[in-house]
Amino acid sequence: MMKSVPDKDEAGLVVTFTESYAFYRAGRASTDAIALDVRYIGRFSLERKREVTKRFAGALESALKVDPKKVTVIFGEIESENWGRNVGEFS
Repeated sequence: MMKSVPDKDEAGLVVTFTESYAFYRAGRASTDAIALDVRYIGRFSLERKREVTKRFAGALESALKVDPKKVTVIFGEIESENWGRNVGEFS
């Protein structure tokens, strides 16, 4: 599922799963919502962000039966000089 959504070769894709934390929507605790933190080098257009958000929501609905309206996607656009890896290599 993760490989197909961001259109990134699997060799360059990093996915981290964390245990659930308290999640509140509209002031109420929610046990059936998902927040995704998507970080990447460069920039996506607003239209691209909409497309990716819809694809994530659809994939989560299919795989986990999560209501697409309860999926939040937060995009983090990182400049390449701020993405260090491989003991000092920058993208």
